[in-house]
Amino acid sequence: MDDCCTAKGDELSSLKNNHKKVLLFVLIINASLFGIELGAGFLANSTALIADSLDMLGDDFVYGFSLYVLWERGMESEGSIVERRRHGSLRHGCAFGSDP
Repeated sequence: MDDCCTAKGDELSSLKNNHKKVLLFVLIINASLFGIELGAGFLANSTALIADSLDMLGDDFVYGFSLYVLWERGMESEGSIVERRRHGSLRHGCAFGSDP
């Protein structure tokens, strides 16, 4: 029974690392296309290209947040539950503009 759980844990860890690599690759491609399209939009004086590039920037924020969550989940085993809650409360306070 323990071997099964260990094998699944290793498999999930490998899958998480693969997700990180794919998300990082997509983030880099999308960020470069954002820059190219934004530059082309300004050169062509096209608000449609600029708007589409800003949509790509929004996608980049989502990919970046996904990478952050995957990274943060990897750090979950470190530190106590109280420390993790304190850090979570601090991030929540900063995100919503309240004093920590």
